[in-house]
Amino acid sequence: MRSLLSGLLWGTMAWAAPLDRLSLGDVAAEQAHGFQGELTEVATPGRRLLPPATSHWLGGKFSVEVAVDPTKQNYVTVQFDGAEASEGRILMLVDGKQVGYRHLGDIPVLRGEVEAPPCPGKPLFITTPLPLASTQGHRSVRLEFRATGTIWGYGRNFEEYQKPMTHPSAAMLALLIHLEPDFIPEISTPVVKPSAASPQADAQVMADIRQHIIGHTQRLIGKGGADSPHGQIALLLLARATKVTWSPAYHNPKAMIASCEASMTTPPSLLLIQISSMRMPIPIIQGGLVLAWRPRPCVWWRQI
Repeated sequence: MRSLLSGLLWGTMAWAAPLDRLSLGDVAAEQAHGFQGELTEVATPGRRLLPPATSHWLGGKFSVEVAVDPTKQNYVTVQFDGAEASEGRILMLVDGKQVGYRHLGDIPVLRGEVEAPPCPGKPLFITTPLPLASTQGHRSVRLEFRATGTIWGYGRNFEEYQKPMTHPSAAMLALLIHLEPDFIPEISTPVVKPSAASPQADAQVMADIRQHIIGHTQRLIGKGGADSPHGQIALLLLARATKVTWSPAYHNPKAMIASCEASMTTPPSLLLIQISSMRMPIPIIQGGLVLAWRPRPCVWWRQI
């Protein structure tokens, strides 16, 4: 939502010049920022972090000294090529302290796994706030970027959670420090020109995503009760799908029955599910039987 709002406002607001700016891969500019690194190489363009020579979850890293405002909230924006996917992750540290949560949190790590090109033909900008505790009273801080392997957030031990790094990271093209939370660099003249994209390719990606959602929704509608492996997640997905006109769940009573039956398989807990803004009757289910139809949105809950 914040990115969308920024896009709508762009062109109507004047953005201040960044406090600092670095084109990564420009060796002279990097040295002027006190560059230090290992297992990293200059890309064309930008800079990549490389996997280790032997199997390990930590890959390459580099650090640079950047200017910050000593009293205000500072933000860092990193530019990537929107046409590039990546398997591993990139963490950012400020004076040796990690910024962002590796799994579930209000601020994520700088870049997580990106399985498909996020925006071919366009620059990809990722903005992260710098902790006030690290910048207050300082005119500069040292930012470090580390590459790691992918994670499986629900792993029961470290080996299941953290996977080795096996491929180079996405190329980091540019680094900017600024005071605006929704800072947008010069879109008309990007820091580094991204690769070209085909409008037909973009349309095909959206069509493929829609078809995948349709197929998944159809499978959920066909499964209910003990046959549903999704529980509460399936209920939430189907509840939302009933309001999407191109979805097979749109105004489909079978979808509502399947969603309620799916919630019955949720592990013992307090289950509070609110179904809102629906414009169709909602079934009241007990023991798998439809007892009545409620014509308005409802709150359905149970204590096990």
